[in-house]
Amino acid sequence: MEQVHVIQHKHFAEGQSVRQIAREMGPNRRTVRKYLREPEPRREEAADRRQPVLSVVGPRLRPPV
Repeated sequence: MEQVHVIQHKHFAEGQSVRQIAREMGPNRRTVRKYLREPEPRREEAADRRQPVLSVVGPRLRPPV
């Protein structure tokens, strides 16, 4: 998240090009452009994970004792 602010500062305040920032800091140029487009970095929430199939089907697979 801090990297986003550094990239934005280098571009808007210091006037560095996207290519120069990418070369100096390491991220891909597309990533630098993405960070410059977004006013604030957004966090993408992960979707709820599905239950493993074995927990649903498992009781039917085990032989009765």
